[in-house]
Amino acid sequence: RAVALFKAAYNQTIMQYAMEVRLSIACDRIRYTMTNLEKIAESTGFRSYTYFHRVFRARFGMSPRQYREGK
Repeated sequence: RAVALFKAAYNQTIMQYAMEVRLSIACDRIRYTMTNLEKIAESTGFRSYTYFHRVFRARFGMSPRQYREGK
């Protein structure tokens, strides 16, 4: 029941919401720190940099490196 209520309220699943939160944190760390991108991926809960890169590109249309460079 909680899952259905969450989806009705936020128009996304709990897992989609969690992924958005993780990507948002990663964006802040990319933008405001010079931490290694692999470390950022790891610290935001992604099991591998490859997976992080794929999810990031799908969401933002650019790689994490391009995002950091402001392109």
